[in-house]
Amino acid sequence: YTVIPSLAGYTFIPASRSYSPLASDQINQDFSGTWIPPTYSISGTVSLDTGDVTQVTLTLSGNAAGVTNPNAAGYYQFSGLLAGNYVVTPFFAGHAFTPTDRSYSPLESDQTDQDFVSDSLSPTIMEDSLCPHAGAGIDDGALVPADTCIRVRLQDSTGVYFEEVAEAVLAVTCQTQITAYGIYSPGEEPLPEDLIIGSMSFQEIEPGNQTDIWAMFCPDFENTYASALLYGLEVQVTVDACDVFEHSMTPFTFSFKVRDVPPDLPAQFTAVDDGILTRTLIEGEMAGTKMVYSETLIPEPYFGLSEEIPSLPSETGGYGLALNLNPSGLVFDECLTILIPVPGETNLEKYDIWHYEETTGWLRAEVGDGWLASRTDHATGFPDPTIEVCVNYFSGLQPATAAVPTGGGGGGGGGCFIATAAYGSKTGADVMVLRRFRDRYLLPNKLGQFVVNYYYKVSPPIAEYISRHEAMRSATRIVLKPVVWECSFIVNSPSLAGFAVVLLCGFVVSIGVTRRISRKNTL
Repeated sequence: YTVIPSLAGYTFIPASRSYSPLASDQINQDFSGTWIPPTYSISGTVSLDTGDVTQVTLTLSGNAAGVTNPNAAGYYQFSGLLAGNYVVTPFFAGHAFTPTDRSYSPLESDQTDQDFVSDSLSPTIMEDSLCPHAGAGIDDGALVPADTCIRVRLQDSTGVYFEEVAEAVLAVTCQTQITAYGIYSPGEEPLPEDLIIGSMSFQEIEPGNQTDIWAMFCPDFENTYASALLYGLEVQVTVDACDVFEHSMTPFTFSFKVRDVPPDLPAQFTAVDDGILTRTLIEGEMAGTKMVYSETLIPEPYFGLSEEIPSLPSETGGYGLALNLNPSGLVFDECLTILIPVPGETNLEKYDIWHYEETTGWLRAEVGDGWLASRTDHATGFPDPTIEVCVNYFSGLQPATAAVPTGGGGGGGGGCFIATAAYGSKTGADVMVLRRFRDRYLLPNKLGQFVVNYYYKVSPPIAEYISRHEAMRSATRIVLKPVVWECSFIVNSPSLAGFAVVLLCGFVVSIGVTRRISRKNTL
């Protein structure tokens, strides 16, 4: 005889008992059963418009972790998964996937046909402006000084391709470049011989990170305060960009007009010491402020009139007058040092540094934001206590003591705590979109200021909790995706400003509700 136990979902030890022959009573013939939970699989295909599909990485997260690559036909599979919550996320440099991920909450059966489709990405212009900032901004007909440079901020997930133009022509079929033409007959298209001669330069926002860069074109400057741009000249500009996979963006064209007369400047002088120049303001509230730079820097920087840019609102506790650093927007190969004396001050740390952009107003600077490279406070070592900042490009600059402006005159504000916790960076693309939205549409009005202040009050403990739990960071990124998309759309559609405030009000109220529920559950 043979005895075999069986029960769905169980295995037994021993698997059977045999008697050859059975010649007496058999007692204690026991079996031990163990439940084996069912397992499931997730499978599908990945489709690319360009590239090797086997190089796509699919990451499994949740109750189990795993990584796999599709086969040559694009097929992938995760198998042996217990019931639970899972997320599958595809990644391939230079591509965006639809959907961005697939979630299973919970996984209780085999999931087939879980497909992903990808399109390659081209570089996108994230921020653009003329410089200097007086009358600047990418607006047709903007009136700017003769020492104008042109800069754009470009982002691409694979890396923006940038080389000197002469080298790029030989290296790839597309280029990242800014081209400018002088228009000498109003209303006419520029001719090839109207090409303005100048040079391109590039700077990574974070050293070693080619996915986020400044691109700048400067005409060949003749001397300190004049350039190849003639007074009264109209200039047409075209911006092209491509990434390391030679994906090109749609060219972006705009025009501006150079002022008819030279600028009036505050009194200042320059001292030279072993190839290093120090330019010092010698009159006004900010007298004694210095900029330190190499004598090889072209065009030579200078202090412009403070009246050309708005000062910070009085309630921000601004110190002195705004510094108008020119040529504004000029991106340096290495950051340029500004020394700001604050006579009699014993606590320099109470001052934040703000910088002015024509298109966004005043923004509080943070080290690593693309503008401010470093800051050092000197209580001693100078005739007066001094704030030393090193900036990547010129703009308006002013120290201030208040955290958030409560009136008009520009934007700024504290950190986007929850987004920073979710994305792990204060300067990530999505975080910058939310910050730009806040500065343009919330801070300039009373309702928006209330929303921002309430957010700053309730969000820090939530952000701290999110930052310590990877699952919460992942879930928060998913929740923020539609918010970031809406904010990005609104930032580029000024007519939707009213809807913008309503959108963020609802988001912040939801944070408050979540916080109350979380507190109740904790208690």
